[in-house]
Amino acid sequence: MADIKSIPAFSSSHLVTTLLTGLLVVCVLIDLITIALGYSRVVFLSSVLTGTADNDRTALITAHLISGVVFLIWLYRARRNLLAVGSRAQRYSSPWAIGLFFVPLLNLYYVYDVVTDLWKQSNPDVGLSDAFLKEHASRLEQYSSKTALIGLWWGFVIASVVMARISGTFASHVTDIPDLISESWIGMISDALRIVGTIILIVLVNRMDMRLEEKHKRHTLDAATQQVAPLMN
Repeated sequence: MADIKSIPAFSSSHLVTTLLTGLLVVCVLIDLITIALGYSRVVFLSSVLTGTADNDRTALITAHLISGVVFLIWLYRARRNLLAVGSRAQRYSSPWAIGLFFVPLLNLYYVYDVVTDLWKQSNPDVGLSDAFLKEHASRLEQYSSKTALIGLWWGFVIASVVMARISGTFASHVTDIPDLISESWIGMISDALRIVGTIILIVLVNRMDMRLEEKHKRHTLDAATQQVAPLMN
């Protein structure tokens, strides 16, 4: 399913990565505020604090939606950049990689697989000529094609969603103060799990951006070396 009809030009994702990182940091901060307000709700059980918490949850949902859109833009550009640096072994085309995020149930696996494939294909050590590797091997930093961070990120995201669903179920059947307290605690657990997942995603996005930039630099140098080599003979 990889793109093979045309090779796009490499376009640096630094700006989008910085924007996405900033938005994810905002999400973390709002999550922390929401947890604090949720704890206040448990302690005081005040209708005023409850209303404030609900308003900030609306802000939280908005922030995560915007971050989600920017993340998909970043992901699309990152996969296009892989084509620009000569990667032809991608398991998914750029449109497929985005579309799979919106397929219920299947996205539980394919989101993880799409990001894993991106990490693997962004390895700067892959796709270089033997001559280039032989000449520069001692000076090049070695990169891994695998990372546990993706599994951790997706695991925390799924756990957060599950806890949020449980919290929502409690909220729709609240009949007394103990139910309200339980719903608040479950909601805070969901927020805490989402914070960890978001922090891991920030690390992942920035590492993959650096990997792609390094891959582009090596690919460009390798291509220039191969063009000069025949002239030297």
